[in-house]
Amino acid sequence: MHKEEQKFLKKKHPNHNELIQYSWKLECIWLLLWSLNLIADLDVPVDTCNAEYVFETVFSLHSKQELLDESTLKPTSDILDSLDFIYRAHWAVREAQINHLEVPSSLDEGVVYERHYTLNWLVNYMDQEWEEISTDT
Repeated sequence: MHKEEQKFLKKKHPNHNELIQYSWKLECIWLLLWSLNLIADLDVPVDTCNAEYVFETVFSLHSKQELLDESTLKPTSDILDSLDFIYRAHWAVREAQINHLEVPSSLDEGVVYERHYTLNWLVNYMDQEWEEISTDT
């Protein structure tokens, strides 16, 4: 975990901007739950994840050991297929931004970015640590 993330988690009263910034990390957790077969399928990234499910699964109902016992890593081919899709989706989002066009297929730009970030970490893209992950397109 990045030092800034650790500082945020220790804060008793984070400000509004910090709450927004770090709420996006729920998307990373969602993808990690999928990669561990704790979520069956990833939907097309047009909407944010089910935050309630994330909180119930990770923070409320399960111990660390229970999560580990229930987890199995998705096959590499599934992870690479998802990375290929999200890379293409991210390129479509960036191309739309550059050319001042509407983002295609109602893709959620934030969800696309967080999934790309997390998938790059999962495949050890360029040997980058969590806080250094790039999302090149």
